[in-house]
Amino acid sequence: FSLQMILLRTHSRFSFHRATASIKELVNAAAEAGMSHLALTDYYGLFGAVRLVERCKKNGVQPIVGMMTRVQLPHSGRPDNLTLLAKNRAGYTRLCELSTIHQTERETQQNGVSWERFTQSTAGLICFAGGHGSILGDGVDQDELVSFSQLFGKDGYFAVDRNSQSSWIDAGEASGLEPVWCRPVYHVNPADGDMFRVLQAIDQNIRLEDVPNSQLP
Repeated sequence: FSLQMILLRTHSRFSFHRATASIKELVNAAAEAGMSHLALTDYYGLFGAVRLVERCKKNGVQPIVGMMTRVQLPHSGRPDNLTLLAKNRAGYTRLCELSTIHQTERETQQNGVSWERFTQSTAGLICFAGGHGSILGDGVDQDELVSFSQLFGKDGYFAVDRNSQSSWIDAGEASGLEPVWCRPVYHVNPADGDMFRVLQAIDQNIRLEDVPNSQLP
């Protein structure tokens, strides 16, 4: 048999100041690579979900609707980003609710949704904790990871990318979160890498040369 890669964390231009790729570019690239599925996980909203579904249908790719959400960790209370994917209608409904919270209560994009509010419903959701842009790595109390494992069960995973350290992966596995390769995609064309760095500098209000390499995919 042959192994097939599926992109589980992709961002479009709807992730303001965070990505350069259009949904058309993402879907076309997935189709040309022979991928069967493509997930769209823009930050704090589902703005591109309809376009994703429509474009995927035209290209024979199965769309996966997802979103980045920001949540206050249960033990430390520190805000962190999570990757969520909807596996059914219930999951999509919950993503819509979280998107509404982030867009109508804009402070949650910085401070996060409270753990109590987030855990009111996780039905139909797949969660990837950790990964690019997450603080769930070395130095974070493992109790945080255990909480995600207990909340999501077999639908909870630990996201791994090129910056992940082995100790982080070990902590995730010890907490019951299976590691999954989840490198984020912010642009399709390599030439857009410089523009992505510019967007990072604008978003953080720092000089271009001060953008750390750890923040690049």
